[in-house]
Amino acid sequence: MNMKKGIIGIFVPNTSSKARSLLKSSISRIPLGFSNFPMGRNKILLCLIFVLLIPVVSSSQDDGVECSQAVVVNFNYDNGVIKYKDKVIKCGYAPDRALQPGEGYIAEMIDINNEVVYSFKFEVPLKVNFDSVDPLIKSLSGGYIELNETDFALIFPYYDEVKSIVVYNPRKYRILEVPLIEERLFFKRRSFWWVLVLAVLVIGAYLKYKQIKKKKRDIILQQQRAQYYRR
Repeated sequence: MNMKKGIIGIFVPNTSSKARSLLKSSISRIPLGFSNFPMGRNKILLCLIFVLLIPVVSSSQDDGVECSQAVVVNFNYDNGVIKYKDKVIKCGYAPDRALQPGEGYIAEMIDINNEVVYSFKFEVPLKVNFDSVDPLIKSLSGGYIELNETDFALIFPYYDEVKSIVVYNPRKYRILEVPLIEERLFFKRRSFWWVLVLAVLVIGAYLKYKQIKKKKRDIILQQQRAQYYRR
């Protein structure tokens, strides 16, 4: 029996015109894009994407354990007046401050319950040591210069519950306060934002790929139908 090749890779026998018209009407009812077939595959792939993102989320949560944070606060000293400049939260450690001056400024970290969770005394680094050489007598001497104005930084350990840093002068008068609420909330949540953005981009790219693939299938199917009807 003679056979001829039909669409979608199957072979149909030569039959009467009535049978061929019946076959054409059946083919015309095939849904474009094979929408009934890939739904299960799409769900499996989407589930696979979320499963692959689980280790990423877990690693972002573990960053707070593996990387210890420190708050670096920059100040300016000008003729006895300390002014706050800026601050940043970085991976690192604060000094243990086992040795502190007997007198000096006091820095305290205040939590949301207005309790002091960390404090230390410090001196503004105004003295700059220098060495000098006299070429005539070939002697080496040195000393220090005391500055009237300078920039300096203090490093604090990072605590989730801390809301501000307060600085007192040597006479224990409160001279300034540095708020940490915005940085605390941002640093606590920022590690999850890029995970969400990554998930949205991956899912968006996948859906766009499926849409383009579906259009290509529809075009191919329409071309195959047109070729079949022209026979």
